Amino acid sequence: MHISCQFLQEQCDGDGERMACGQIMAETRLILAFSGWHRFDHTRWTEHCLRYWVLDMIVQGRQSQRIGKLPTFERTSGLLALYAPQTLFYERQVAGQVMKEAYMVFEARGAIDAMLLAITVPHGYCHLDDPHEQVTAPLQRLGKRFLVYDPVTDIPIHALMLACIGSLAASMPLAPDRRTLPEDTEVREGLLNRSAAFLQANLERPVRVSDMAAALGMSPSALAHTYPNVAGETPYRAILRSKINAAKRLLLSKGLNVQETADRLGFQSAFNFSRAFKRLEGCSPSQYLARHGGNPPSI
Repeated sequence: MHISCQFLQEQCDGDGERMACGQIMAETRLILAFSGWHRFDHTRWTEHCLRYWVLDMIVQGRQSQRIGKLPTFERTSGLLALYAPQTLFYERQVAGQVMKEAYMVFEARGAIDAMLLAITVPHGYCHLDDPHEQVTAPLQRLGKRFLVYDPVTDIPIHALMLACIGSLAASMPLAPDRRTLPEDTEVREGLLNRSAAFLQANLERPVRVSDMAAALGMSPSALAHTYPNVAGETPYRAILRSKINAAKRLLLSKGLNVQETADRLGFQSAFNFSRAFKRLEGCSPSQYLARHGGNPPSI
């Protein structure tokens, strides 16, 4: 976690604006947020012991770390770290290393502080798996917005911060100092509805898994991990299935041939379309039409 000490000190010393938006808002205050890349110039251990809460995420890369006098461990991407105030932790920077991270430094009081303390006992920290990016995604957006902070964006910034904190409250213990964030039912339904809308709107153009992930506000790796658990199939197969279902309707009701159908649905060729069709339906387009009383299409 590479923090600008001067900027952090300015934020800590200032009174800061506190939005009076209910008890939760009154109990939290964002101090600093960042999302982006770092390139380290020196190989060294850096020491951190802040008087505020820290939520940190290695988005890409890996780093050796240590909590107080506990053994050194290797932290890789995809693992959140929550540090309580006054927790001493060390991070090893390696000259020439490039790492992408996102983090926020924030103040919490009252019930919010008590909830977070319960998560981080007994050593003042906790690692959290976030397979569905319930915290990772808003944390990255928060860091990007904070870089262009102004009073107008105050409410969206606090909303992102509270989204991160609220998800932490739902985490489940896996082991000492290790928790996981379970899938949210609303998140599941939202993902299914948004993916279905995206696929329907893009039937007539080539679609990659990365396109689908971007439309859903996720990384391709997170989508590949999450989508099968939610939909029962891979993102690639969902894309293919949406197009083949549309192809069956076109072949039966519009009288298009194989080439026309392939062109209409964004396939590179009639051959690729026929191969995809057979993979999902177990038969060729011609065989499908024969089974359903249609005339065999011509290429």
